[in-house]
Amino acid sequence: MAQFTMDTSLSYSASELHPNVTLVLGGGGARGFAHIGVLKVLQQEAIPIDFIVGASVGSIVGALYAFDLSIDHLEKTAKQLRRGNFLSFDPCRFWQGYSNGKHLEEFIANYTDHADFKDLKIPFASVCVNLQTGELTPISQGALAPAVHASAALPGLFQPVKLHDRYFIDSGAVSPCPVEVAKTYHSHLTIAVGIPPDPCYNRSLPHHVFKTCLHFELLREQRLTWLDASMADITIVPDLQNHGILDFKNSEFLIKAGEKAALEKLSQLKNLINV
Repeated sequence: MAQFTMDTSLSYSASELHPNVTLVLGGGGARGFAHIGVLKVLQQEAIPIDFIVGASVGSIVGALYAFDLSIDHLEKTAKQLRRGNFLSFDPCRFWQGYSNGKHLEEFIANYTDHADFKDLKIPFASVCVNLQTGELTPISQGALAPAVHASAALPGLFQPVKLHDRYFIDSGAVSPCPVEVAKTYHSHLTIAVGIPPDPCYNRSLPHHVFKTCLHFELLREQRLTWLDASMADITIVPDLQNHGILDFKNSEFLIKAGEKAALEKLSQLKNLINV
């Protein structure tokens, strides 16, 4: 029995989907470019993906891929992105978060031609957290861009997102790599791509309260990411070295790291698929 509360009213029911292979893409900011490398290998090796569950940046990458299945388009776009594509300072409501997410939502909407979930080529769930109840909420209904925006609304950086008469934030508050959500759909095989948090807490001893709080948050996120990802049948964890969550200029390295990590698991993955 799941050890978390979950609201499935905005997503598929377990009886609607019968996925053989479910891919879970976790959060991690710009480090999540590694997801593209993983998808690239899975596509090249003809590994079927029947369902994608995304959290935060994993929701962004998962949604864009599920829309047109074009790795070339996705990779080319990623290499052109900078933080300005996602962050738009909102002086009117800055006490709720630095950015209102307008740029992020517009980017997703433009890339996907303002698609709804029903327009996607692969069933997809964007996982976020209900700010008022703490429930993990996978969304698979309505317009795609606002749901992805909600999944990536990291508190402090982004303001909470009002959607379907509820307020949502980044799912990393509860589950950075929501394998437990994916498991409720009873997939034959669950693949998780866990993105470890920026390891800056290892670099130096913090001498300021804000840095101490940041290190605390990174330690919490690291533990949650490992706990989440380890529940999958196969866990892929790219080696991202010291690249940070806003390191958009090194997308090529991050994508390559995702490819390398996926290739290391390829033999195991093929064996499980053929069982």
